[in-house]
Amino acid sequence: MKSSPLDTTNNQHPIYKHAPLEIAVLGGIRLDGLDRMRTTLKVTVEHLSLRHSLDLYNHGQVEKLIRTTAEKLEVGTSVIASALDKLTDELENYRLEEIENQTKETDKRKLPSPEEIKKAKFYLSSPNLTERTKEDIGKPPGAHLSPLALIWPLR
Repeated sequence: MKSSPLDTTNNQHPIYKHAPLEIAVLGGIRLDGLDRMRTTLKVTVEHLSLRHSLDLYNHGQVEKLIRTTAEKLEVGTSVIASALDKLTDELENYRLEEIENQTKETDKRKLPSPEEIKKAKFYLSSPNLTERTKEDIGKPPGAHLSPLALIWPLR
């Protein structure tokens, strides 16, 4: 996995570094609504900073931010435009990875060990299964642990 200039250690405050700029995404980004990327950015150069809310997919809003940042923070427009373009790409990648991670389903059930399977098969194949099962069901919880309980846990 390649290294990214986007630090997502705190998902509510990702930080992107593009010298001489440091851009913080205040409040993180929403994972829904892939047709927009509404954010509040804090753009910092040395000790000066500027906060601005915008949709990074809205060209007019991005152009306004570039002009305002260039004027207030005294940084060239090409540097700011490049940083915002790369930030948008990084945020898109981050958002898609997060969406993919959320959709992955992990099976959290404990699978029985080979020994437990062997005991359960023996229990199930022994004579009088119905009577033994009725007896086991009648016992208080924790009083027994039949091999059947190992392969068919109650939830």
